[in-house]
Amino acid sequence: TTIPAGGLSSDSVTTAKIVDDAVTAAKVTGLGKIAQVQYVKTSTATTTNSTSLVDATNLTLNITPTAATSKILCIANCSQLLANAADLSAITVAIIRGTTNIYDTINHLYQTNDDQINGNLTLQVVDEPDTTSATTYKVQIRNRESNNVVINNGGDGNSSITLMEILA
Repeated sequence: TTIPAGGLSSDSVTTAKIVDDAVTAAKVTGLGKIAQVQYVKTSTATTTNSTSLVDATNLTLNITPTAATSKILCIANCSQLLANAADLSAITVAIIRGTTNIYDTINHLYQTNDDQINGNLTLQVVDEPDTTSATTYKVQIRNRESNNVVINNGGDGNSSITLMEILA
């Protein structure tokens, strides 16, 4: 069969005429498809009185992008956050790629009295690491004062990081 010089008519190749599995996911482009998902969850508590960011225990995850043009959607669910009972306490939660702070929230659970404040927080950011090398993402926390702040207070929380590679 030959193709006419003027091209094919608009109804020449319908979905019904395409054999099942003729077009594979690997050949579909331009749709922003998810190439891979990495996930980690923990109930381990991390307590700090540091005013500098410190790693939240077990909230570190690696992903190796399949293309340098990929984007990484990072979702950090932070459960059972606690700012201890001290005036002006507040927690900063950050998403770190390697050693770079790519997103944070500052003064979460800020308080102007001596009440203990608990809460949950979800951070989401689309990152463009521009690499096909293994890349580490993690959650870090700190207090704005030198009082304790906690993630997964009492070991009752279930904090997590999800990484999704989105192909360009």
